[in-house]
Amino acid sequence: MFTISTLRDLMRACAGPGKHPEFDGEFIDVTYEDLGFDSLAVLQLATRVQQELGVPFPDDAVAEMATPRDVLDYVNKQIAA
Repeated sequence: MFTISTLRDLMRACAGPGKHPEFDGEFIDVTYEDLGFDSLAVLQLATRVQQELGVPFPDDAVAEMATPRDVLDYVNKQIAA
């Protein structure tokens, strides 16, 4: 199972140099834009998920990801399949 904690760690790693977001509290349903997480960081997150968990993350799936919950739900559905 892909957990919020794992997602948070990957998001921190993909946030970019000089950025140290906390992603604490109720970040899971906040849009990436509001979190200051740009589209490049979302692509890096998808790449890390593919590399570390072996979950395929096609471009169209990445484009539909607006919040961390979207990623969490998608990955867990893929793992369960």
